[in-house]
Amino acid sequence: MKNLWLTYECNVTNSELHAYSDADGNMTEDQHILSKYTVLLNNSVVSWSTKKQEIISLSTTESKYIAVTHTIKKVLWLQSLIHEIFGIILDPTTLYSDNKSAIKLTKEYRYYTCTKHINIKYHFICWIVEKG
Repeated sequence: MKNLWLTYECNVTNSELHAYSDADGNMTEDQHILSKYTVLLNNSVVSWSTKKQEIISLSTTESKYIAVTHTIKKVLWLQSLIHEIFGIILDPTTLYSDNKSAIKLTKEYRYYTCTKHINIKYHFICWIVEKG
């Protein structure tokens, strides 16, 4: 099977990245939630992941927010890789999430008593969203 491969054909100069992020609400036995993401380049999957979160989330918002942060780190890496290989800078990537509270938190981080326990390293996403 070494002679099989995937081929992606696209116009690199008009490329678009889109990302989908989610966290599984069904907790595993050890209480760690599963983070999942898929990143598409011109509607073709180029990266995906499913893994347990390192921490035990105390809310759905927190688990989705953590998943979004992990997704954006992969998106930034892919943007950098595409820039290094093809010399182009992609437009800002659209990232989809299904949790309104997590989305709101990424756009306008404020201190809320219900989110005070979220580790500061996950607020990296707020700076990225602010920068476009």
